[in-house]
Formats: sequence, C-alpha cells, structure tokens
Amino acid sequence: MIKSNDLRYEEKIKALKKCGYSDFTKKYILEEFGKEHAFYKSFLRAIGKEDSKKGVLIKKIGKGQHQFSKGFIERHTMSEILKEEECIRKILE
Repeated sequence: MIKSNDLRYEEKIKALKKCGYSDFTKKYILEEFGKEHAFYKSFLRAIGKEDSKKGVLIKKIGKGQHQFSKGFIERHTMSEILKEEECIRKILE
C-alpha cells in the first residue's frame, strides 16, 4: 500500500533537522554519546551499512536516542513521523 505523502524526502529531512535531529554521522555519535556509550560500536556498524534501513537522522532524547531510516522517512508523512517521535519521547524521558 502506498500512502499519499505530504512532503518530498528532502523537505522532510530539513523539517526534522529543525526539530533537533542531526545527520547520523560518526562525528555526531562521538560528540553526543562518546566512545564509552554502550551502543557506540552498534552506531558505527549502522553508519557503515549501505541499505535503505540505514539510519539517516538521529536525536538524543532524555537518556536514550531515536533514529529514523531513509525508508521510514520516505514512507510516512510528517505528521506520522512526529507522532512516532512523540511515542518514543514518552518512553525515553
């Protein structure tokens, strides 16, 4: 099933960055979480993957983090994405 989408992928990325998400890069992971973080190596492996399940955006929320994949962003509307973030926020804070 294909949903009608409200914004193009690039526009969603810009909107999510305005909401506090950052590019899922090694530099960001090191600055925000540090090498001592329990998931540091997992983050680096995820960055190295070259498929649509790869995390492209990440945000530190409370004591955890949330990441969105390219595929998830492409398939969902902004309202669905923000609803997902709100659910995650309730869990992590």
